[in-house]
Amino acid sequence: MGNNIKNQHYKNMGIRLQMDTLTFEAESIAYTVCQHFGIDTSEYSFGYIAGWSSGRDMKELKSSLDTIRRTASELITGIEGQLQELRRDRELMQDMSINGQEKESLLLIQNSDLSEYSLVNVRGMDAAELVEALSAMNDNDRLSAAAYLETRGAWTTEIANQDTKEFGKYHLDVRYNTDTNEVIDIKAEMELNERAKEPIGADDVILKITHSHGFEVERITNKTPEGVQEIMAALTKLEDKNTQNIRDCLKSCGADYIPVIVGGGRNSGMPQFNDFEIDLVKKEITMMRHLSPAKQAEGIINRLEFARTAFSDDERNLIVNYAFKLNDMEKTRELAEHIYYEEAEGSQGAALAVIDAQAEIDALPDPMIGLWEMEEYGYTWGEMLPLTQERALELFDHDLPVYLLHEDGSETLIQGREQVTEYGGIFGIEKADWENEKSLRALQEELAEGRASMEAQLLYGDSDKYGIYQLKDIPEMRQFQFAGTESLKRRGIIKDNLDAIKPENYNLVYVGELSGLQGRTQSATLEAVYEKFNIDHPADYKGHSLSVSDIVVLHEDGKNSAHFVDSFGFTGLPDFMRELEGVEEREKGETEPEARQEEAQDISGHDVQKSEPAFEDLEDEDEIIDRGDEKDQVLAQMKKSLKGEQETELAFQVADRFISIQEVDGGYDYSIMGVDYKEIDGAYMIIRMSVSEKPLTSF
Repeated sequence: MGNNIKNQHYKNMGIRLQMDTLTFEAESIAYTVCQHFGIDTSEYSFGYIAGWSSGRDMKELKSSLDTIRRTASELITGIEGQLQELRRDRELMQDMSINGQEKESLLLIQNSDLSEYSLVNVRGMDAAELVEALSAMNDNDRLSAAAYLETRGAWTTEIANQDTKEFGKYHLDVRYNTDTNEVIDIKAEMELNERAKEPIGADDVILKITHSHGFEVERITNKTPEGVQEIMAALTKLEDKNTQNIRDCLKSCGADYIPVIVGGGRNSGMPQFNDFEIDLVKKEITMMRHLSPAKQAEGIINRLEFARTAFSDDERNLIVNYAFKLNDMEKTRELAEHIYYEEAEGSQGAALAVIDAQAEIDALPDPMIGLWEMEEYGYTWGEMLPLTQERALELFDHDLPVYLLHEDGSETLIQGREQVTEYGGIFGIEKADWENEKSLRALQEELAEGRASMEAQLLYGDSDKYGIYQLKDIPEMRQFQFAGTESLKRRGIIKDNLDAIKPENYNLVYVGELSGLQGRTQSATLEAVYEKFNIDHPADYKGHSLSVSDIVVLHEDGKNSAHFVDSFGFTGLPDFMRELEGVEEREKGETEPEARQEEAQDISGHDVQKSEPAFEDLEDEDEIIDRGDEKDQVLAQMKKSLKGEQETELAFQVADRFISIQEVDGGYDYSIMGVDYKEIDGAYMIIRMSVSEKPLTSF
């Protein structure tokens, strides 16, 4: 039993010695670690360590020192790691504080159609840092963007998703599209939206880029058209043609660009326009200058109106029509810019520019065809103006030189109407010929304006006047010059009421004062006018001697009347006068037919002496037969001439001036009507003329 007690005593002593050693080692480790981190424990530790180490052999001390050194080193390393992490967190917290507020961003992680999304609160990063971090993700990182951001030192908390559907009430900072890998800084995007609404600069180049996810219209502010073509070449070499890569390519090419229109996004409802278009899917490039003038003009208008609507519909149509008709895009651009800036300033210059541009269009010979159409057809000589078939016929009938234009650039002068009607191509007239024709027409218009003023003085002047009207010198009217009312009736040109004798077929050739010519009756006044304009022409009178088919208008005591110079005397023309004065059709019925007939009879029955008209255009076969002044000889000659239809008609024409001819059983009855042979120097002339059978519906 004594041995057992002895053994237990030694065992307890060993445990106590072991515990003392462990305590010594722990104290020494603590001292060492604290000393490393600057914590002074010497007052406590040194006494304890010294007390334990006394009496210990070197082997035991060395073993404990190894333990102390190894354990202290492990602790120091571990503590330093923790301290470093704490230090980093402390620094991060300091960085997170900007003006007393913690860095925080709202990130929307979404697919394209928003069927899946996650709204995440990101603490520790502002929007720019968040965009930078997300843009640096690789394919593995994209599997969980929130977890990736945690590894970058951010704290993330999901606020909403497609199930909660609450993200709309939050102000987003960053969007990340998981389908396209596009990262959008919302604030920067808003700034871009404002810039994208600015007017397009004159030197900006507009590039439309179409790719598999949509399209963008880029406004490039620092590149020439040639530089943009180099950018398009670089874009075609991209392997992955997504939005981000396209924008990265633009940046790498040094382009200062603004996406002014983004399909389904920014300004997507605005009208599109561009200088260049590249389709990265089809690998096609289109330049605006290769489009039709109408398309180019629309692009110019849309470009100018991108920031502000200015043009009216009429102005837009004019600009497009101007481009199509004149085929000059530089002038079209200048016109559009002029009108736009005048409208923007609210000045009257826009209206003047429109008038001038319309005048240029109207100066072309044919409003139905333009220079671009002729160029597309294949004819490009700059001194030729295009015509449609209808216009070519019209100008050819007016004796103008008109050409058939051919697709090989050649032309053929037209010799006959059948060439025009049988040709299916484009026609033309030389600029010089058309300019001459315009000058002639301008002169005619000037004369017409002078006539209008003269006519107003005649019809509405304060003094009594007379006016001489003569048939227009055009082919359609020549066969009716010097024809009386009876002849016109027989040929079916006019009816008994004479309403087919129209002012539109006459020119006012002279207006004079009635003082000195007025007689006691209207008939006497007309006789005086007739005599003056056959015997004593005024010096400034340019018409022919007053003859059958002319009209005399009298303005007496504020009233107007028209009188047809007939084969015998004058015939009143109340309808002619009403139309000349512009009286409405409904007012014509106010004068009874009987009254008009009486008016005509009163004047036409008066015997007015006349001399022969001056026929200047006699054909070679025309024959002047001098029969003297014997009535019997005249009648004999008239009877001999009635051998055929043409001769009969010729006889009627002559007889309208000198002979009354009536058809009776078995032939014709003739009688001489008021001819004063002395007025024609003792000679009576029968004029044989060729007669056209071409009918005229309105005389």
